[in-house]
Amino acid sequence: MKSAARILVPLLLVIFTALFSGCQHATPNPALSAPLKIGAAEIDITPPVGHRMAGYFDERLATAVHDPLKAKAIILEQCRQRIALVFCDLGC
Repeated sequence: MKSAARILVPLLLVIFTALFSGCQHATPNPALSAPLKIGAAEIDITPPVGHRMAGYFDERLATAVHDPLKAKAIILEQCRQRIALVFCDLGC
């Protein structure tokens, strides 16, 4: 999964750079174009040990953490246009 993220994040940045590069500016001078601002964050959203687990007929409580769950966000802004992508590790 980590290798997929290493490929996916640069690919998304290239796609969104291409999308944002077509924004309209008040002046036709390309030297005065607005910069592309990019931000990213990651936070641990792992529930505590003892929390109810989904997907079982009987109620089961978590006894340990096998892998931490994360929420990740990428935010892109240019020309007063903003896009936020949020990815969460969730169990259904």
